[in-house]
Amino acid sequence: FQGAGSFFKVVSEAWAIDGYRNAMFVVIGLPNVPADISNDDPSTPRIFSHVELKRMTSAECLNIVQTCIAKSGKSITDDAAAAIAARSGGFPYFLHQLGYDAFEKDSDGVIDMGDLNKGFSASLLQFERMFFGDLYKSVEGRQKQKIVDELSSCYSSPRTAADFAKTLKIKNVHQYLKPLEKDGIVEKIKSRYRLTSELLSIYVQARIGARTDHVNLEAMSKYPLGTAESEPSPDPVTLPRTTK
Repeated sequence: FQGAGSFFKVVSEAWAIDGYRNAMFVVIGLPNVPADISNDDPSTPRIFSHVELKRMTSAECLNIVQTCIAKSGKSITDDAAAAIAARSGGFPYFLHQLGYDAFEKDSDGVIDMGDLNKGFSASLLQFERMFFGDLYKSVEGRQKQKIVDELSSCYSSPRTAADFAKTLKIKNVHQYLKPLEKDGIVEKIKSRYRLTSELLSIYVQARIGARTDHVNLEAMSKYPLGTAESEPSPDPVTLPRTTK
């Protein structure tokens, strides 16, 4: 985005001076986009209207998977399609990457759970490079780190603040939860807490395993895809959101 902020500002002002009223810029990306385009012109984000897109439903994710596969010359088993849709958590980027890596691993024209599990390591590494790595490193302070690590193992069963605060022996736990929610790392589901995506949970568990067992993320075969079919949370989330 180097120079993008100044470009958007200069061109939009020129359009206004010249009387153009039916042209616009549309910028789609993760939550860091406004900060990125403001690096060279702090006023640039103000020329945009910000729209946060909610997660897709499981049905929408499944429809996208099936539609794409139908045009590819391959087929996909029902359980593999459902697993891609469920594991994506309703995030388009996750859906695309999981599907892409499973497609690449397939060798017989039928994408199945075996292909999905084989491609999962590549998917997780890509998520680390693009988002999870920096997000995890951004967790500051020992108490916040303990909370994130603890919640990584309970995505399917969110926990109350009192429950894990007692386990971790943390006082005034909400003072740590609020910034973690704001940063899109933790979400609140009906008074219970978990990390904002199952993929993030698995990634954090992998990081914990790497610290404990000295295993790098290339060795992710011990974290195979599950078969959970839980509906993506309808609650507003910030990981990753799309802004335009």
